[in-house]
Amino acid sequence: MNDQSYIPGIYNYCDSWCERCPFTRQCRSFDPRQETSDSDSKESILETLHDSLQEAMDSLRNHVEQQGLDWEVFQKEAANTAIPKPDSTQHQDLLVEIAKEYSTSAQKWLEVHQDTLRARGNELTAQLHMGLDVMERGVQLADSLEVIQWYLFFIQAKLQRAIRSFNEDDVFDADPIQNDANGSAKVALLAIENSMAAWEIVRDRFPEMTNSILDLLLLLARLRAGIDQEFVHARSFIRPGFDEVSG
Repeated sequence: MNDQSYIPGIYNYCDSWCERCPFTRQCRSFDPRQETSDSDSKESILETLHDSLQEAMDSLRNHVEQQGLDWEVFQKEAANTAIPKPDSTQHQDLLVEIAKEYSTSAQKWLEVHQDTLRARGNELTAQLHMGLDVMERGVQLADSLEVIQWYLFFIQAKLQRAIRSFNEDDVFDADPIQNDANGSAKVALLAIENSMAAWEIVRDRFPEMTNSILDLLLLLARLRAGIDQEFVHARSFIRPGFDEVSG
């Protein structure tokens, strides 16, 4: 694949961790080749959005008037039309509650043990200065904590998007696998499994905290099993770029 070409839709099913992504140069959402300043970029984006919105409204108005309807009346009726919100299932609500419980509990764990974590980091740094070979263990611990914090609220957000897509869209009629519900659920599953792996490393470094960490791992395991049950084809979803094998 040409490194200069964009991969359509790759940013829709990533974990938004651009610093660790090998596809940034092929992502339209992140393009380091652009030489414009942040303010210029934001202004350009706003102008593009405004122009696109205006074009959409003009097209809609033309379509309405072609149907013999009054545009002003149509706008008033549209504004007064209540859009029913699809009801989520009991199982979907349970999954969201587990995700919330995990993010709340994990954040509290990190806050409670922040002094211990900092002390261990300082200890490893001191040992490194003494010439002891602890670099790999220190890097793994720091990386694991970073992974845990990155996905802390990400999992819940992606799960809720998956559920919303599942309930609102008719995408399953078009494709039972390649749809936003499955794509979002797969990203949530990957974030869960990355978090579980990271917690296991933390548990290895702090065996005295095994019980509290196992409680968090249990929440993640329940959540993973529940998502697999709710979105049975999620793992078969092919994420643009990430899951594609170039020939």
